[in-house]
Amino acid sequence: MKESGEQKTLSARWVVPIDGPPLEWGQVHIEGEKIAGVSKAGTIEVDENLGEVILLPGLVNAHTHLDLTGFPQERKNGSNFLEWIDSVIAHRMSTTPSQMQEHIQKGIDQSLKAGVCLIGDISAGGHSWDLLSQSKLGGVVYFELLGLKRDRAQMALEAFLSWIERIKPQDCLSPGVSPHAPYSVRIELLNFAIEQELPLQMHLAETLLEIELLQTRKGPFADWLIAKNVYDESGMVPSVRNVLQLLDRNSQSVLVHGTCLTDFSEKKKKLVYCPRTHDFFNSSPHPMPQMLSAGWEIALGTDGLSSNPDLNVLSEARFVRAKFPQLSSDQILRMITINGAALLCADRKNGSLMRGKYANLCYFPIDLNAPVEPVENLLLGNQSCSRVMIHGKWM
Repeated sequence: MKESGEQKTLSARWVVPIDGPPLEWGQVHIEGEKIAGVSKAGTIEVDENLGEVILLPGLVNAHTHLDLTGFPQERKNGSNFLEWIDSVIAHRMSTTPSQMQEHIQKGIDQSLKAGVCLIGDISAGGHSWDLLSQSKLGGVVYFELLGLKRDRAQMALEAFLSWIERIKPQDCLSPGVSPHAPYSVRIELLNFAIEQELPLQMHLAETLLEIELLQTRKGPFADWLIAKNVYDESGMVPSVRNVLQLLDRNSQSVLVHGTCLTDFSEKKKKLVYCPRTHDFFNSSPHPMPQMLSAGWEIALGTDGLSSNPDLNVLSEARFVRAKFPQLSSDQILRMITINGAALLCADRKNGSLMRGKYANLCYFPIDLNAPVEPVENLLLGNQSCSRVMIHGKWM
């Protein structure tokens, strides 16, 4: 095989470009860190025959929390949402800065092992930026904004401004902002985040407790916030619909979860659905099929390890394939490739195998116990990622 960085051609039993049909014994031509073309077998001399594998673009995990990779699994309990938040707060308060960096690095390593090349990380304090910028992973680091009371919101604002001034955006890693949720971020802080015109993600309508809080300003969630001394009704958004209208002002805004949304007709929206996290907290099905019918653009994310067993976004896709058999496998695969890249504002250079895009690839062995068709083989099989290439170099 030629040295990384030079021109080379790979072949595989199945090449899945995403933007076109799978190619049996297809070829991917690479020049430096970019894809020079994708073709059928035999069009050019092959430098490396990967054999009986399924080759596709590097996967995209559109929403996670890398700093929660070290969350103790014995503390995981989805039966009570507020108790679960308590456990996340306790974990973060007991984690030292050096331990947090170790957890983030473990999350990066897990992601690469799963075939992920692009990630959307919600980062407390923006702490994942340095490690991600040193890794091969691309994507967006969303600085998490928290603060419903005026003084806490001001502290969050100052911390964000200090962070955004310090970091240096890279070609493959962009800064973003995440006003956490309607119950945890002051409306002025939400408006500030929207006005930045940065990539933005916001958790919304994750539980009925949240809906009750926004509609009545009462209930268990209000009591919990009051007990934590973080409640300020004057700083809370008026309604879910108001949040949706505000986010329309930012073309790069994306919702996360959306479990309890019921009206999908206002405007086409963008959403990251975290299937196994939803299942962790809810017995009722997610409204994702209705969202798709209404024209929503949906990608998948793993969320963090406080509510999920791992950071394998293909496992999320397999879960969706089993849960929603009415969806096509091609439709689901797009949710962890080109759709995810689009929601991270990175689809011009990522998410599919096309000339001019980065040579970000991953491949999986063919599962002999699964259907022959390659995408079905991937989603109904049980194989793990064999290898990852990022920017033309094997990891």
